[in-house]
Amino acid sequence: MRAYANHKPTLGLLMIARDEEKNLSQSLIPLTPVVDEAIFLDTGSRDQSVALAEKAGAKVYHLPWPQDFSVARNAALAKVTADYVLWLDADNAIEPKALFAFKEKLTLEPTIYFGLERIIPQNEEILQIRVFPRKPDIFWEGKVHEQLAFPKTYPIKNSDLIITHWGYADPILAKRKGERNLALLADKLEETTDPYQLYQTGRTLFNLKKRDLALVWLTAAVEKAENPALLAHSLILISRIQASLGDKSLAVKALERLTSLRPKYGPGHYFLGRMVASDDFLRAIKELKIALSLDLADPGWGATQDELGYSAGSLLGQLLVKVNDIPGAIAAYKKAIAFNPSRPGASLALARLGAQTARPELANEVRGRLAERNPGFKGADRRLKAQGGGK
Repeated sequence: MRAYANHKPTLGLLMIARDEEKNLSQSLIPLTPVVDEAIFLDTGSRDQSVALAEKAGAKVYHLPWPQDFSVARNAALAKVTADYVLWLDADNAIEPKALFAFKEKLTLEPTIYFGLERIIPQNEEILQIRVFPRKPDIFWEGKVHEQLAFPKTYPIKNSDLIITHWGYADPILAKRKGERNLALLADKLEETTDPYQLYQTGRTLFNLKKRDLALVWLTAAVEKAENPALLAHSLILISRIQASLGDKSLAVKALERLTSLRPKYGPGHYFLGRMVASDDFLRAIKELKIALSLDLADPGWGATQDELGYSAGSLLGQLLVKVNDIPGAIAAYKKAIAFNPSRPGASLALARLGAQTARPELANEVRGRLAERNPGFKGADRRLKAQGGGK
């Protein structure tokens, strides 16, 4: 391996794929001019994937599908000669200009870099390790939802890269992928002790609507989890399953356990407040206020500060109206609007509250805000007038 000294670090792109000709024009092909090398490992394509990759300038290798994502990724990794590795799937895209800017900033010190994966159309955001130095002590492990294993001595930084992931936009394809992943995970389920694999099995079962089975695996993940994020995500899914199965008390207990174990985790208080909002206003108000006082962002779960802040503020405003705390409700709605001024729901609720409590200035304030910031102002303004708000 070339030593990191007296040269600018090089960047290689690594991709494993099969039958992805429809996606390569968005994922692989735009980036080959930017990177120093592109490694494309084909696992049995019957379409034009190989020809397209070769035409784009990628080095193409072949491996019969080994029924194990880590085996395939590590086989591709063995072909890389660049100093750094960027891994992408065929349904992932990065803006070439952004990748070029990142590449120009690569340092000589071997560093692990996170990227922000944006899943569409769900609009989830997940932080993932996407760029890492090519070193013998860095490799993938895990058959499905594989993780990069590396010594914790390497520095970790945010790359500011945004990876668009559209592979689950088609519900039929998403189900097919889920069933494939479950088949890979299930052949040794009885031997599974790794909490991450337990969680991913549970999550796959959840997405396939096999919720009774999902509950078993997620419960096992909770009992073995040491990672606080994995624990949180497992308990949130458990609460959603219990609620869908009609056992709200167990759903609440799962979230109570989460807030007890991680009292400073904002999404936990948000989900607990939302869970009890229909039958315990005061408790829900308490939990939502706690949530709004904490950091609500969790990229691993797909939760953003603005998204959950807006939802928490809006729900808190509704509940405070129910207990006749009008000043508190006004403040909550304004907080929701501050998180996401472009969404008209909280603004309309605030204007409606102003009309109901003889505060016309609120409606006029809302009208000005909508006109300034919301492209859908006309429709929202019509609803506002219909609800008796403003001039």
